[in-house]
Amino acid sequence: MQFHRIDITNINSLYGDNPVDIDGEFADVPLYLIMGPTGSGKTTILDAICLALFGTTPRQTDADGGAAGIGAQVNSRGTGRSKAGVVFSLLDAAQGERVRYNAVWEFWRAHDKSDGTPQDPRRELHRMKADGEWETIVSTTKQTEYRDVFNEVLDGMTLADFLRSVMLAQGDFSALLKASPSEKAAILERLTDTGDYQRLGRLAQQRWRQERDRLELLEDRVANFDGATPEEIDAAEQRLVRDQHDCDELEAWRDAAKLRREWLEQHARFEDELDAAREAQKQALAAKEEHAEAFARRDADRKAAPAREPLREVRRLEGDIETLDEKLPELAEICDAKAEALGSAREAEKEAKDALDAAEAAFAEIKPQIEEAKSIKSDLKNARQQRGELSTKVDEKREALDNAKATVEKASEAKKEAEASKDKAAARLSERAGDAELDTAIAALQAELHALANTEERVERASTKLEEVQEDIAQKVDKKATLDEELQAKQTELAPLEEAVEDAEAKLAELLGDAEKPRERYDELNAQMQAVTRRREALGELTKLVGELRAKRDERGELAKHKEEAAAKVAEADEQLDSLAERRTKLEADADKLAARITELDQNLLAAELRRTLHEGAPCPVCGDEEHPRIDHYGAEALDAREKDDQQERERLQEEAAELREQLDALEARIEEQTKTKVTHAETVTRLAAKLEAADDELERLLGAIDETTAKVGEALEAFAPDTETAEQEIDAAGDALSEKLDALEQQKQALNTAEDALADARAALKEAKADSETLEEKQKDMARRLENARNNEKTAKVEHRAAVDEADAARVELRRKFDAAGIEVRLADDTPDFEGALEGAQERFAGYKAAKDAADKVAKALTDAEQTYAQAETHRDNAKENLAAAEADFKKARDRAGTLEETLATKLDGRDPDAVEELHAKTIKAARSAKEARSEERQKVEKAAQKAKDDLARAKTRREELTGDLKAARAELDKAIAAIDGVSTVEEVDAALLEADERSRLEALCEGIETALHDAARDIKSLDAKLTQHDEQKPEDFVPGDYDVETLRGAEEQLDDAVAVYNQRIGALRQEIDQLRTKLADFRELLEERDAQKEEYEGWNELNRLIGVGGGERFKQFAQALNLDRIVDSANHRLRELHPRYRLKTQHDEKSGLPTLDFEIVDRYHAGEARSLSTLSGGETFLVSLALALALADQQQIKMPIETLFLDEGFGTLDRDSLSNAVGILNELHARSGRTVGVISHVEALQDRITSQVRVEPQQEGRSKVVLEQQ
Repeated sequence: MQFHRIDITNINSLYGDNPVDIDGEFADVPLYLIMGPTGSGKTTILDAICLALFGTTPRQTDADGGAAGIGAQVNSRGTGRSKAGVVFSLLDAAQGERVRYNAVWEFWRAHDKSDGTPQDPRRELHRMKADGEWETIVSTTKQTEYRDVFNEVLDGMTLADFLRSVMLAQGDFSALLKASPSEKAAILERLTDTGDYQRLGRLAQQRWRQERDRLELLEDRVANFDGATPEEIDAAEQRLVRDQHDCDELEAWRDAAKLRREWLEQHARFEDELDAAREAQKQALAAKEEHAEAFARRDADRKAAPAREPLREVRRLEGDIETLDEKLPELAEICDAKAEALGSAREAEKEAKDALDAAEAAFAEIKPQIEEAKSIKSDLKNARQQRGELSTKVDEKREALDNAKATVEKASEAKKEAEASKDKAAARLSERAGDAELDTAIAALQAELHALANTEERVERASTKLEEVQEDIAQKVDKKATLDEELQAKQTELAPLEEAVEDAEAKLAELLGDAEKPRERYDELNAQMQAVTRRREALGELTKLVGELRAKRDERGELAKHKEEAAAKVAEADEQLDSLAERRTKLEADADKLAARITELDQNLLAAELRRTLHEGAPCPVCGDEEHPRIDHYGAEALDAREKDDQQERERLQEEAAELREQLDALEARIEEQTKTKVTHAETVTRLAAKLEAADDELERLLGAIDETTAKVGEALEAFAPDTETAEQEIDAAGDALSEKLDALEQQKQALNTAEDALADARAALKEAKADSETLEEKQKDMARRLENARNNEKTAKVEHRAAVDEADAARVELRRKFDAAGIEVRLADDTPDFEGALEGAQERFAGYKAAKDAADKVAKALTDAEQTYAQAETHRDNAKENLAAAEADFKKARDRAGTLEETLATKLDGRDPDAVEELHAKTIKAARSAKEARSEERQKVEKAAQKAKDDLARAKTRREELTGDLKAARAELDKAIAAIDGVSTVEEVDAALLEADERSRLEALCEGIETALHDAARDIKSLDAKLTQHDEQKPEDFVPGDYDVETLRGAEEQLDDAVAVYNQRIGALRQEIDQLRTKLADFRELLEERDAQKEEYEGWNELNRLIGVGGGERFKQFAQALNLDRIVDSANHRLRELHPRYRLKTQHDEKSGLPTLDFEIVDRYHAGEARSLSTLSGGETFLVSLALALALADQQQIKMPIETLFLDEGFGTLDRDSLSNAVGILNELHARSGRTVGVISHVEALQDRITSQVRVEPQQEGRSKVVLEQQ
């Protein structure tokens, strides 16, 4: 990290803009000095860097109000906005490039006022692009938005890292040299983060306890687990097999009852249907006999049907000819009337044309007179309009003359009033002539008054600052008193805690006995407990094995019984399958016979259909014969009857075939179901045989395991026999004895654990109390230092306040003198000159003079305007007179011309209006033209009507001739049709035999319904007889229908169904129980695996706790601090050899352990390497050692980014001339060796000669300072 520019605005004593352009002024400078008197604001430059990068400073990290509170503390008094910015660059080692950034921190108060509410500051971060332009990465007031961005760019660097590696304060390292061990530990923890080691050790101890508690919890869960055994699962499965067997038997009985009930119900339905079919046949025969006449009439109509259409056509043609004969005379009369009307229409059209020609000739004769009269009328209209306009104009000119006269009179009066006002304004202006020069004096006095206000504001700020400093002193006094009380109370707590540690150590020693360490005693107790636990586990295993042995023997007996039952069911299923196979063979034979007969009927029906399409001489498509006899009328009827019988038989046989297929499907389903039952029972036999063999093997294994487990239990079960009745009692007695012994060992272990924890807690509490006491002592010293600084600030504030008061008094005296010189009276208000009131009075006097002068100027202008207005009014009056005379002359001319035109118009057209005459002729012509057009249209209509009448008459005659020919042909067709009908020879006989359409439809429907009913009844009777025969053959075996009724069988079926449901519920419960038992067994095995894994986890954390967790990690932290301090000391000695080669710094080692401690000593090379205390060093020597430590620590910081700039804050004032020169030389060499630039912050004047590049902080007035860069 390298810094290039720092910008500071209104932060602490640095008011205004204070840029520090490091690149511009100190490019490639290895060392520069930040110089200024104490309290001038040198450290503010470093505060600005911290604000820009981290949003806080080392002095404001605990400010109230968060980020806004920090801004309020550093904000310069009397200002509303502060800003800090730093331009820095980071070296990207991977890319080999340097990236430049600009970090900005900006704070403001509400409305930018000094007393406004503090606002959260804005944090900005900008990055320079390759083209030199800045791009904004983040700009926000929200911490959640800018925090991660800054962390990423700074690679996780915190303010603490920055203070340890970049900005090194000498005070921290001098404190490290002289502090007590506990103080050194606190400082090292703050500077090197070694507190992480203690946290790591504490976490290890916490994790060890957590793993120990978890292991104990798992052990308890294993001991108290209500699990399941494989034997319990096998027993439940055997119960399931038995219940399933019983349920299957009940289902078979239920299905048999259901089959018998359904057979009885179907038999009853068949008998009912057969009775209904016979009754339907009887009713159909009776209906046919009853309607014999209807059948005869239908047959006669069918016989005469070929003549129906010819007869209908003849009668239609006769009717059409009769209608035309009646219409022809009427059409001839219409034709004659239309011809006569056409002659009349033509005569009327000629008369209308003659009238139109006469009207047009009359208009042409009078038209010239009309045009002349219309022209005179137009001129008269224009003359009258002009006369009216001129009359109006005369009135307007007369009114304008009257207005002009009135304006002249008003202007004359206004002129007189303006002359009087001018005299009065001149008199008032003369009275205020002495106040004309006051405006210049007022401007000068206002500037002086503003300067006085600034001075009084400084007095007020100085007073406020003094009050704040005094209030701060009072608060710090209170805080110091509080810290004194807290420290005294904390030191009082130490004695009881030390006693508690001694008591805990004594208790632990008592419990250890001969063991030197708790770990040894723990191992002894654990070994004893593990041995007892193993024997108790073996005892539990023995109990389980004995139970398994007895259960397995019972299980084997049950398995043998179930195997015999399953084998019997297999044999029974074989018998039923043989019976069902015989039944299927018989049904398949019947189905084949039906299929052959249906095929034969299909061929007969096809042959009958094809014979209807035979042509003489063509071969038959069925047999190939060309000599088939012709089918006459009676032969066709016989063929239709045979075809109908075949069709009915075919439908009946198809129904029977469908029923057979249903029976075969049902039989196949029963065979499949019975086969599945057989397979299920066969599989059960195989499974049970395997289980019997496995049970024999398991019995043998259990006997061997019992012998092995009895040997593990030991002397507690000598001569143990698992088959005796007292076996369980012997096992329980041995288990009780082992449990008592295990409980005793557990109590000893618990007591030892409790004592060890109590000792650790007591030591931790004592250490914490000591640390708190040391922290309070440090805070007490820090508060005393702050209180002393506050009192020094009070003295400075009092001096500044007095100087500001004196300056304000002198300014008031000078301002009073200037007011008197300007002739402005200053009055006293509460014994204080009222300068503002006097200035307001002077402003009022000058305002009065200015108002009088403005009024005089205004009146003079008004008089000039009045004179001009009067002259203009007289001119307007004269012009108005001339305009009126001209208008009156024009009006007289227009009136005379209108009179002449009126006289001339009266002599034309006998005084009639030309427009009216012209309109009359136009209407006459229009009426004549309309009459002529109407007569023409009427004539055209009559012509069309006469022609249409001629055409209608001709078409009617032609149609009469056509109908006569059609009637002759139709009568010939009718005669031919009658000749083809047997038993009929006349048209009257045909007409009597034919029925009307409605009657024919009614009789056809009646007869066909009766015939269909007879056919359906015969078919149903035949089908139902066959079904009953087949149903009797399908009667269940060993079933006597007379012994049972439907209701009895239905009751038995319902009872068996309920019993099956009960068994199914039991089977479901057993399956659920088996699933639960299997889950429990799996959970128990999983718990054992978890317990074993936890044992391994606990052993690892137990060893880690022994190494680093003892004492809550405190010892581990101290060890790490000592090692870290050794590395720092080695690096510091390299620096110290150059700064002051006489001395070498070293850490002391513990005499017993030989491990490094946190205590320092100095080795003097000038006295044979003698080691002596640090207190023997002078102030300058102490600073050099501190500087070496600071540089060493900066080298040791584990920060990812290279640090190329280093700031050293104070400490050089204790060096003599040679040491100072040597230190400066080393810092210069630091740049050559590591590339680091060093900024030294100091008030020592002697450094000015040795460090030529300087940033000077120069005090200004009123506690303000300014930054100046110099290069000497």
